[in-house]
Amino acid sequence: MEQEIYLTGLLIPVDWSGNGSVKAVALATADEKEIPIGGPLHPNIIGHLRQQVALWGTFEDPIGQTVFNVNRFHPMPPHSVE
Repeated sequence: MEQEIYLTGLLIPVDWSGNGSVKAVALATADEKEIPIGGPLHPNIIGHLRQQVALWGTFEDPIGQTVFNVNRFHPMPPHSVE
């Protein structure tokens, strides 16, 4: 069994279907990496686009492109700026 990994970052859309709905997302990390999220997408994840999230899951390399398969996620509270 693979060890579950914890990542945080901004959830962003990266691909859309013909009708304009989001069909693929990625995690933009603080170190400027863009990590593709594997499908099928968690039903509630699309509702958190452009928000900071915490993700738990595992990496997989199905066809030459590494993706992160999400086991669970949690939206992070916005940071207050003073």
